Amino acid sequence: MRLKKIKIKIQETSSLEKELTLALSGEQYKIQPSNEVILNSVEAFSRIFTKSRIEILFFLAKNHPASIYELAKMLKKDFKNVHSDVNVLSEIGLISLEKSNSLRGSLIPKAKYSGIELSFAA
Repeated sequence: MRLKKIKIKIQETSSLEKELTLALSGEQYKIQPSNEVILNSVEAFSRIFTKSRIEILFFLAKNHPASIYELAKMLKKDFKNVHSDVNVLSEIGLISLEKSNSLRGSLIPKAKYSGIELSFAA
């Protein structure tokens, strides 16, 4: 399966509010694509996309660890920190976590996207 790029769009809150108002009034109908994440500030972007999380995203796009533990080992990072970062990335939909068939039932982190495209919208 070929992975697509995810589009991260930073859009001012006032612009988001205007779009929401138009949508609620029925003047504009827009469905957000599944491969697009809209954030309302650079600060929100920097809270989500830390150096460690970006490293995990790019690593998963190229490699296929069998578990979060193996991912931490391959990255030579603390398991607890990697586990926390993987959970955040999973919650916002950038990676998936699949149950393994092992007795432990560990989770297998998998990339959903092959890259990130960043845009700024006024």
